[in-house]
Amino acid sequence: MCSSDLVVQTTLNELEALRNGGASMNLDEVKQKTIGFTILRSESPESRMIQLGVTTIRTGKPKTINQVIEEIEGVSLATINKISKNIFDREKLSLTTLGLSREFIPKVEALLG
Repeated sequence: MCSSDLVVQTTLNELEALRNGGASMNLDEVKQKTIGFTILRSESPESRMIQLGVTTIRTGKPKTINQVIEEIEGVSLATINKISKNIFDREKLSLTTLGLSREFIPKVEALLG
């Protein structure tokens, strides 16, 4: 197996593990790090204005930092697993490459099958 085969196969295996809820994560730790990052990011007036602008464009109204934190805290492993099954569906995957040899293209097509 060449390195390109290995990269594609490893990526597909990892995506399948995520899709099947096999992601090994400590959700509480991830939430705390995300909340910490969000708070630190909000200390810069420029970053805060960007965040307010983005949430206003996406939702039609700005979100306070407290609202963002509540949403982060509300994420459950069940929700992550449900979304993962949709996002990482192998039937919806595509692959973009640069510089693949003609010999490798059929291998990639077979892997994505």
